Amino acid sequence: MNTNTTLYYLSKTEDKNEIKTKKGRTHNNKRRIYFASTILVSAIVLIITLSTSMQTKANEKFETGDRIYSSILIEEGDTLWDIAKEYKPAEISVTNYIQSIKKINGLNSDSIHSGNYLIIYYYEN
Repeated sequence: MNTNTTLYYLSKTEDKNEIKTKKGRTHNNKRRIYFASTILVSAIVLIITLSTSMQTKANEKFETGDRIYSSILIEEGDTLWDIAKEYKPAEISVTNYIQSIKKINGLNSDSIHSGNYLIIYYYEN
């Protein structure tokens, strides 16, 4: 009977060591996940900050003078593309200028009609 008790005791000791090892692994895995998550969140914040900073600097480049808003009469045959080519600042693409004009005027499409007015902007040097 003594032998059985000793084996049982050894078996319990081995189980405890195994449990301790598993707990250690679980703790290490949690630390790794926490570390990886922290790095990922930091990288995302850095990317957002840099892109916002770059966007702000790009906008500052365009605004070399005072932004002037004006209302123009749309004439027969006018298109947003033609108007953008005529009034846009040199540093801004035609497409970006059209998007901003559409936003200013609350337009959902590129369609404009003669006889209406369109608010445009330009920079005074």
